[in-house]
Amino acid sequence: MDYLRLVLGLSLPWIAGYLWLAALEARFDTRSHHPARKWGYGFLLGYALLFGLIRLTAVLQDQVSYGLVMTGLAVIAIVGLLLAWRRGAPLQPPSTIFRRPRGYPMKRGRLYPIKRGRPGGGPVSLPQTPLFWLLLGLLILHLGLAAIEVLHRPVFPWDAWLAWIYRAKAWFYAGDIYTLATPDQWLAGSHASPYAIAAAGYPTFASVIPFWAAISLGEWSETLVNTPLIAGAIALVLALYGQCREQGMNSTWSLAACYGLLAIPMVGTHLSLVGYADIWMAMFVGLGFIALLRGYLQARRFPTLFGLALIAMGITIKHEGMVWLYLALATLLALRLRLRTGAALIILLGMVGWGAWAAGVTALDIPGIGLLGVSDGRVHIPLVGSYRLQYHEVGEAYWIGFFVHNSWNLLWPILVLAALALPWAEGRVRKAAIILLAGLAASQYFIFALTEQGKWAISFTAINRVPMQLAPALVFVAATVLHSVARRRPGRVTAAEPGAGLTRGLAVPAFAAALMTTAGLAWWVAPGQSTRTTDPVVKEADGLKFLMGSGTLEGSSLEVTRYDQGMAVIAPAKGRHDARQYNSLRLDFESAGSHMPRFFWRRSDNPQGFFSEKLEHGQRYLYLGENEAWRGQIIEYGLIFSGAGDARARVERITLMPPSLLAALGQAVGSWHVESPWSAVSINMTAFGKSPQVAPVVQVLMLWIALTLVFTVLLRLATGRGPALAQAVPATLVIAWLLLDSPWLWNRVQQAGTTLALAEAREGPYLDLGHDRQVAQLAAEVNAFLGDDPGGIAIVSESAPDNFEALRTKYHLLPRAAVSVSGSQLQGTTVPYVLFISNKLFNANVPVAAGLSRLRQDSGLGMAMALDADYALLLKTGAGHP
Repeated sequence: MDYLRLVLGLSLPWIAGYLWLAALEARFDTRSHHPARKWGYGFLLGYALLFGLIRLTAVLQDQVSYGLVMTGLAVIAIVGLLLAWRRGAPLQPPSTIFRRPRGYPMKRGRLYPIKRGRPGGGPVSLPQTPLFWLLLGLLILHLGLAAIEVLHRPVFPWDAWLAWIYRAKAWFYAGDIYTLATPDQWLAGSHASPYAIAAAGYPTFASVIPFWAAISLGEWSETLVNTPLIAGAIALVLALYGQCREQGMNSTWSLAACYGLLAIPMVGTHLSLVGYADIWMAMFVGLGFIALLRGYLQARRFPTLFGLALIAMGITIKHEGMVWLYLALATLLALRLRLRTGAALIILLGMVGWGAWAAGVTALDIPGIGLLGVSDGRVHIPLVGSYRLQYHEVGEAYWIGFFVHNSWNLLWPILVLAALALPWAEGRVRKAAIILLAGLAASQYFIFALTEQGKWAISFTAINRVPMQLAPALVFVAATVLHSVARRRPGRVTAAEPGAGLTRGLAVPAFAAALMTTAGLAWWVAPGQSTRTTDPVVKEADGLKFLMGSGTLEGSSLEVTRYDQGMAVIAPAKGRHDARQYNSLRLDFESAGSHMPRFFWRRSDNPQGFFSEKLEHGQRYLYLGENEAWRGQIIEYGLIFSGAGDARARVERITLMPPSLLAALGQAVGSWHVESPWSAVSINMTAFGKSPQVAPVVQVLMLWIALTLVFTVLLRLATGRGPALAQAVPATLVIAWLLLDSPWLWNRVQQAGTTLALAEAREGPYLDLGHDRQVAQLAAEVNAFLGDDPGGIAIVSESAPDNFEALRTKYHLLPRAAVSVSGSQLQGTTVPYVLFISNKLFNANVPVAAGLSRLRQDSGLGMAMALDADYALLLKTGAGHP
């Protein structure tokens, strides 16, 4: 691996983008600019240039050469430097990000560098406040944890290795970029591409960038191909920080916005589990909307046009990029129109639409663009597609996703609070916020409530990921509105920082609100009986035994050392306990296996029956009072761990607890910080902690925020002292955000430790999911046996064709082409090889080589072919290569 080539390949586009942005702004937008914003947006411009250059090279030469692309980037960078120098643009290295950007001299043909004492200004004296340094430290920690995952975890999310990264890896082995076939086309031999994916029509940006990283590195790496996202995360922070500074916020306000963005679990997850295109959309579209809004707020044309260009770039990243472009154009139109003109236009369009509907004209075919309107029960949107009109009740899904789960920290409650404060914001800020939020709400309602896409909202597949693409803009809007209100209504306490007033009057309201919130939480979770009728039943490690598996007693804990048939069962001696007297558990254990542990029990009325409930790794409390199976006399109970020899589990004690207020509070609070390791659904929702929670932590903090603000107002009315509401709001929100970020951050630290441990023990690019190691071994055996034979393989699994093992086999077979299909799809195929995979291969602990029945000639392969191998069977069909 050539790490220097990788660094150069990732940094040169960034430098070229910065130079061209500096030159363009020197020509079309000569006001002073913050260097952080220029470097952040320069990354986006540079990678857009890189994408275009790679695609152009592939079209002209049918291959992508590192040297040729780097030469083109160097030429672009030099031209940008000359233009910037010609225009007198102030070029600032990254080290000048904390310098004050005011009064740059802009003489043609002469460049004034930033130096102490020059008009460019000296270094900004960073605020020596604990809040500033705390936010900076937490921001760096979030970036560092994301970098650990990127550098040490192979491509993890399903759609990443199934579509986006699979395409990049196939391109790398081919040395060229081209359209891949669909599985049906590939099986029929009707497409020239040697590779196939179901998502062959996806835009290509999110595949081109890791492809370029692999080209730069000189070989394929399951981790290093995603290093551009580390640079992208830094650029995202710089761009948002610079925009906030140019909007008039000081360093602490701006840093709070950046920290808040990275501390959103959905954003942090997509920066860690890389491979999806949504995080690139957040950069181009989210930051593009900020530029568009800033162009309106400061009446400047260049930021508006540049923002539109970035949003348009989203079309090359995901299909919804066109939807965001439509929303951007509508937003720009609404911002430019006066209120009366806009209302008149809406009324006119409504009348025209009603008249057309009454006349039976529901769709209009626009030449060169497509159909617009409703036809045959489908809504047609030019350049987007058509969707079946279906009503879906998505209100509950949005409520759970935004205000119950902690996937967003407190962003949506804060946006609601910012919306309530809009009447006191500056006029332009108020208008921009209303239009953007209203446009987002209308677009989401139409897409998910009125079309067939609603199924992806109800299943929580897209309801978080789509709004995440606008996360930077949403954070910027919230920060801008609150800052505008605080600046216009400063009260007695200055609004210099979001933490202003923390020690000057807010402590008493905050503490009183905490007491009342605790009382409310106790009332909510209080058990039916208030007095304890019996003592807890405590079973220490030395009183536990193995029913399956084995282990050793190490100090105060019982550790699992062997699993029988993939299971270890630990339980105390049998006895009788009345379920009515013990409605909860305290569990002191640790585990890190491939499956979640379970708590099990048996009842006297059904001794052969078996009941269980899933536990999260590290869960401390389990409430059983609402489980209908927890009743009568409990005669046996214990813990079940599932895993293999490398799975870790140990138990210190199991405690049966009677109904009590203290136990109920412990369960509620304990469920907030349960370890939640990465899983297949993490990319869609990151509800860390136990789910569902008796008292969701998001709602508890919402109550605390509301009570703190109420008590602040009452204190000010009663005594005339304390912070004004405009200053209490930002300070309270910062505290609440930090509180909710704490369990998420701790979970990330634990997850990073697990990732590093797995990376150290890993012998190949395997995932800690399913049977990926055995799948990789199977693919290696097949590739080694076929040698230089380029024939493609159709994979048929005993399970469904879209099961994990079959799809991962396809990925591990690269550079050999393969598809996963059902047996009925094989008739008439032109694929030379068929690989049958039995479930026994993964349920039996046998070497893959011994379980692979090698080449059998069967040129008459038909759809009724049975799976007759013990483990895996490779057949040669006698057909040609597609």
